[in-house]
Amino acid sequence: VRVPYVDKQVVAAAFTISGGEKIRGRQTKAVLKRAAEPWLSREVIYRPKGLFSAPLRAWIRRDLRSMVDDLLLGGVMVGSGFLNGDYLRRM
Repeated sequence: VRVPYVDKQVVAAAFTISGGEKIRGRQTKAVLKRAAEPWLSREVIYRPKGLFSAPLRAWIRRDLRSMVDDLLLGGVMVGSGFLNGDYLRRM
């Protein structure tokens, strides 16, 4: 949850803005971007969205390994034969 966007006044103001003003063509967050123009360069505001990827593979293999094993391998899905426990262990 993005905390500034759950403020009652921000939400109320957002509901007064038409969809066409919020999204222009394929440009999302049009109102926020226009509002930022006095303070940020156009290069910053209109740059392509960057990708953020969490290191899920590393977390599952190291930090969360015991929890994942307990949840997956000790669960009903493996116990019932729906999931193959041997295959999951090799992952």
